[in-house]
Amino acid sequence: MNRLMASAGITPRVTQVRSGEEELSRITGAQAPSGVPVVIAAPPAERPRGTSSPSRSRRGRRGRAGQGRPGGEGGRRTQRRPDFGPAA
Repeated sequence: MNRLMASAGITPRVTQVRSGEEELSRITGAQAPSGVPVVIAAPPAERPRGTSSPSRSRRGRRGRAGQGRPGGEGGRRTQRRPDFGPAA
């Protein structure tokens, strides 16, 4: 970090402070909480037009949610590779 600041021509001022000290609040601009809650509403999600829901298209192939394959494989597909035996 020091090398990056030196390359950018920045000379930092270092101040030793402890949590709760007035100097720390001055440096960071910290303020006491107002007590008023902040409410941020999420924007409504837009669904693409003309496409089906991915969960519906998968449901027909795999069956119902929570039903894995017998033996606990859980829908993972394995690929068998040929065994050519020991190297000659």
